[in-house]
Amino acid sequence: MDHLALEAPSTRHSGVLVCVALLAASSVLSAPASETPRPALLLLGESDRLAGVLPFRSDMLGRWCWSGAWLYPVGDPHSLTGQPETRYVVSRGIELRPDGSVAHQGVDLSNRRAGGRVRAAATGIVVSAEEDTASRYGVHVVLAHRLEDGAIAYSVYAHLVPGSLHAHRGEMVAAGWTLGSVGRSGNASSAHLHFEVRVAGDPRDRWEKARVVDPLRFVRARLPAPRPPEKAALLEWAECAALIDSAARGDEVLERGAWWRMVARAARHDLAELPSGDEELCRALAARRLLAREPQESDAPVTVRELERDLRKIKRAGLRVPAYPAAAALAPVPSRAPRSRRTSMAAATNPFPEAVTEGDAESRKQPITVAEACLALAGLAAGHRSPSSTPR
Repeated sequence: MDHLALEAPSTRHSGVLVCVALLAASSVLSAPASETPRPALLLLGESDRLAGVLPFRSDMLGRWCWSGAWLYPVGDPHSLTGQPETRYVVSRGIELRPDGSVAHQGVDLSNRRAGGRVRAAATGIVVSAEEDTASRYGVHVVLAHRLEDGAIAYSVYAHLVPGSLHAHRGEMVAAGWTLGSVGRSGNASSAHLHFEVRVAGDPRDRWEKARVVDPLRFVRARLPAPRPPEKAALLEWAECAALIDSAARGDEVLERGAWWRMVARAARHDLAELPSGDEELCRALAARRLLAREPQESDAPVTVRELERDLRKIKRAGLRVPAYPAAAALAPVPSRAPRSRRTSMAAATNPFPEAVTEGDAESRKQPITVAEACLALAGLAAGHRSPSSTPR
């Protein structure tokens, strides 16, 4: 997942998908190569007070997205034992004392070299990002993850290279986002990543008090589903953000019930828990002006017209899903529209100009696929992120 290849689905229409993807690409690709989108601050007024503790407030829950699939934090995101150039070994595992307490709370992952890229193992909030080389963790990052079953987990990345930190408290980062580089800061005697996963008993406690679990087993059980290469990165981004599940296929027609769940996971709203039934979920989203309709047949396909309408509402509400870390590679995009028209769409500040939505009425009645909906949301997320001068 180092490079995002958002291969456009075989596009039958040129409306919203072209517009949203081109708008995102225009805002991202116009930046210098050293610039990539930064995640937005989750809590602008509270980021300095996070410091390892989650402030549970309704506005935070409305902005905090779910964590779906997980990745390995170093080397190959899908395997620690892949190609030699990406292979990492466990130099030290979790260790217990005779009394049953945990002496070593995580695993040490090493390829005997410093400087390797450390990525976020899952989508989450940065609750701690410290350049403290004197502490036992050294330069380290802690992320908090909202799991789909309602639990809160923390992932810890320690002994990073001083000065390599690419995370700030209060940021929402996507799975795969670069956090820093493998180093030996703190009490490390050699270069390695110390990686922990902890599950909170009381999420109001500091992360250090959460229960330690086997991090590699935890990640292995949550790896994204293998998919065809041409859509793998796009669908993996969606699965890591809990927008789709591992069984979703990119080329299948998107049903309304599945789309409503995507909207509920992608947009900001005040629902602390999502209704389990499709009809109840649709009503709850419509009441919050995230859908333009009362419950209809949940197994009916979503049309281009419906997608256009709902994306307008999502854009007004704001997104909770972070942009993919390699969003600068947002290409190619659907290209059925003439070049001159695509150029005007890319330059537009309004993601739904009349020139786009005036398209053929019949084509806008056509159903969309899962991959097309993911592409539209990825483009919208990328367009919501401002560029940073920090190289990734």
